Amino acid sequence: GSAARLSALASQVCAVSPVVELAVEPLDTSAGVGFGALVRGFSIRSALGRGLDIGSREAASLRQAVREHGLLLFRGQSDASDAGTGLSCDELVAFGKCFGRGHLHSAHRVHPKVAHEDVFRVSNNPDEGCFEEGGVGTGGFHSDGFFLPNVYSNAVYQIVRAPTGGRGPTLFADYARAVERLAEEAPAELRRLRRLQAVCDTSGVVHPLVHRHPETGAEVLLLGGIAGILEVFRGGSAQALMAEGAPPETFASREDGRPKTRESWRPLSSFVTLGAADVAPLVAVRRLEKEELRGLMQRLQELLSRQDLHYTHQWQAGDVIVTDNLAVAHKAAKDAGDLSCGLRVLHRVTVAGAHNIE
Repeated sequence: GSAARLSALASQVCAVSPVVELAVEPLDTSAGVGFGALVRGFSIRSALGRGLDIGSREAASLRQAVREHGLLLFRGQSDASDAGTGLSCDELVAFGKCFGRGHLHSAHRVHPKVAHEDVFRVSNNPDEGCFEEGGVGTGGFHSDGFFLPNVYSNAVYQIVRAPTGGRGPTLFADYARAVERLAEEAPAELRRLRRLQAVCDTSGVVHPLVHRHPETGAEVLLLGGIAGILEVFRGGSAQALMAEGAPPETFASREDGRPKTRESWRPLSSFVTLGAADVAPLVAVRRLEKEELRGLMQRLQELLSRQDLHYTHQWQAGDVIVTDNLAVAHKAAKDAGDLSCGLRVLHRVTVAGAHNIE
């Protein structure tokens, strides 16, 4: 009943300063999505005015909340005094610095409409923000900063102009729950995914498709712009690696700690006939064919698109969202780039990652 809900809510209210309490409650979604939370009664502008920064107790409480829930939604962060445009760029940047290690990073160009290098402004109108045909970020679920060895730890999104009627939403998906689903439904596929290393299409940085979240320890996916995928078999004899599924023609080398040269690599099958004295563990590497890669990416995108794994956020004026960028993937809906839906302007800041996932 309502009394039980109030009691449960009260148990989550944490006193984070003598002035303000942080009230966090799970997002109300009909699909039973198991991540995301609404922060009630919290004014970002007021918090900054009373000293919210990376070292404050309020910021520590916010970091704990986003670590626990993956996504925090703050409603009503605009008022009549700023004509509904919400936080200024300086305020958004200051708020973003309360997360991760407190350092921001952006690799995108700065649009003339904003005066801060850390603010990425996107729009369905090129005069109003950075623009791509089909919409920025609509290609599939991904994490920002995938092209870096240290993927961004957090992202903060602020809607500046929201299309009417809930058009142009952003979708968020739970990486950890996706891995749990694979463990339940396709354990063999998950074992294979743990062997895969994704090569970024812009930087050549290599990331595991499945890794341990550096703070929560949860096993999570990691997706972004992928040019190719390497399947890596390691730590066994040639016979053991082939039993795992490594094709005999896969190139292999000894895991002996020595620098690798072209001559270090030869077909895995050539190691089968070696004598017992040559027992150094092997590593074998193959690159997925284009059709394999395309099929794998389609399956992962379909997995994250399941109703119980993703949350569709229909933007309202004054909305601000903070995500754990290593726990939650995101993408813009296809109509986010369609100006006929109404002008859409979004500001985003990204927090520099503290953990090398390369």
